[in-house]
Amino acid sequence: MWIWRNGIGRSGVTRWTLLLGALALTACGGNREPEVEGEECDGFGHLSEGACVCDDGYRQHPDDPTSCIVDDVEHGDGIATDVNLHLHSNAVKIILATMEVVGMEATEWDLYMSHDDPVDGGPCLQLGPGVAAKNLGSGADYHAVSEAPTDGYENDDPNTDFYVIGSSWRDGGTGTTGFHMTENVYAIKLADVTYAKVEVLSAQTGEVHVLCYRQPDGSQDISTHVE
Repeated sequence: MWIWRNGIGRSGVTRWTLLLGALALTACGGNREPEVEGEECDGFGHLSEGACVCDDGYRQHPDDPTSCIVDDVEHGDGIATDVNLHLHSNAVKIILATMEVVGMEATEWDLYMSHDDPVDGGPCLQLGPGVAAKNLGSGADYHAVSEAPTDGYENDDPNTDFYVIGSSWRDGGTGTTGFHMTENVYAIKLADVTYAKVEVLSAQTGEVHVLCYRQPDGSQDISTHVE
C-alpha cells in the first residue's frame, strides 16, 4: 500500500513529478513532424517559373497558378464549318455557337446576310447584337489565321449605314452569275467574349457559303486545319 506524506510516496516519486511527466508526454505531440504539404501542382503537372504546366486534361486554377484542376472547359476542335445560307427561303442568320441557320425573325443571332447593302442594295453581311468584327484582309489564307487580334474590333452602326463586313466580302459579279470573292477573312468577337473567324466562300442565286469557326473556350486561338 502506498503511503503519501507531504505529497511524497515511499518510492520517492512525488505526485507532482508524475503529473509533470504526464504533461510532458502530452506535450510530446508538439514535436510531431509537420503535415506533408500537397504535391506539386496537385500531382497533375510541374512548376515552371512559379506557375504550373498542367498535364493533359488539366488546367491552371484561375485563382491559383500553382494549382492544377480538371479541365472541364470545352475547346474547339480546329475544324471549320461551311455554313450554307439560302436567302430566298429565309435561311439568313447564323448562330456561331451551334452553326445553326435561322430565319430573319430570330432575335438571337451573330451574322445576318441581308438584302439591303447601303452601297448597291445587294447582299450585306451584318453583325448581331453585341458582336464586333475586324477585317483581316486577304493577305493570309483562312487556315493560316491562327490567333484572333486583341483589339481593333468594331460594331455595326445601322443608323449611319456602317457595317464592318457589309459587302467587303465581294468585289464585282452579280447574284445571278455569282459574285466575285475578295477572300477577306474576318475575326469575330462575340457577345459572350469568345472568338471566331469567317470567310464568305461563294454567293450565287441566293445561296451563300460562309466558312465559320468559333473557339468556345474564350481563348484567342482560332487555328483551323483542312480536313
